[in-house]
Amino acid sequence: MPNGESIEANSPSLNNQQTSEDSNSNNQNQLSPRQLTLEEVISSFDKDYTDAPEDTKNKITHSINSCNETNLFQKALEIKGLLKDEPHMIWFAKNLIAQKAPKEFSRHELLISLVEKVGKKELFNILIKETYILFNHVLSHLFNSSEKAVLSGKDKNILKNLGSWLGLLTIARNKPIIMKEFDIKTLIINAHESKKLDCILPLICKILIQGNQSGSVFKPNNAWMNAILSILAEIGEMQDIKMALKYEIQMLFRNLGINDGDITPSKVFQSRKARKKNAQQVQNHAIGSIEPYLHPEELIKYIKINVNAMKNAAPDIDFKVVSAQALSIAIKYIDYYEILNNII
Repeated sequence: MPNGESIEANSPSLNNQQTSEDSNSNNQNQLSPRQLTLEEVISSFDKDYTDAPEDTKNKITHSINSCNETNLFQKALEIKGLLKDEPHMIWFAKNLIAQKAPKEFSRHELLISLVEKVGKKELFNILIKETYILFNHVLSHLFNSSEKAVLSGKDKNILKNLGSWLGLLTIARNKPIIMKEFDIKTLIINAHESKKLDCILPLICKILIQGNQSGSVFKPNNAWMNAILSILAEIGEMQDIKMALKYEIQMLFRNLGINDGDITPSKVFQSRKARKKNAQQVQNHAIGSIEPYLHPEELIKYIKINVNAMKNAAPDIDFKVVSAQALSIAIKYIDYYEILNNII
């Protein structure tokens, strides 16, 4: 008679159970991939850039790591002699941004002073450009991650450090943040609507707080600064915002010398909410109205008659887009956007 081990090994029910468990495990792995940490995301930023000899990289890295207040000029001269051309400078900038800025907050000012002492004007422009690229790289990861994804305390500190770094490179040196490279107002709005304020708002506050530097032109009465602060003031008044985020805003305002009533809250989110409500009403009306008209010819006739009335009812709505969405919902298998495009 076969022993118990052989019976168990050949048991169909056990094999099926194991297969089922393996399948479930594989499905879970496919459906819920491990969330990358920000450290892993950032480490990929410069790993493939190789336009500098290894010996040069090692010497530059040693000079950066051994740099301090007393040998700043000496290390700057060493690095300047190693930065022979633009590819070398790009590698140097990427290395600073990816390896130092996220982790070494206490050395930010020293490292920026080091870049200034190197004395290559184009180097600073490269550094700022590469910082924007890294920010967009990180933000793309954050906004593409699950709404339920929770950042670790370490990742949140990395974001704050990057915010401080960008603020020191720009606002602290009276250099504007270029909107086409990094649009702070749009970032705040998108973060609110995608429920990412927890990670984005502290980063923004770390950037803006550099406006408290002596001689800064980015004071609260600066038009660009005021527009952003007014959006933050509106967020601070929202009922559904966490107290920790309200505290971040309060601390920013306090450090910038802003008193209660100095900043008028914007109505950005209030207006967006109203527009969305109007758009939904128009869409609901369109869906209900077109249900009897299942033939394209009848739809064209109907829309031509009613388009002006609909536009007058909601002049700030993109009627073409809203109607196309309504049509695609009501009638699943016909693409009516092209029809609308021809008559509106």
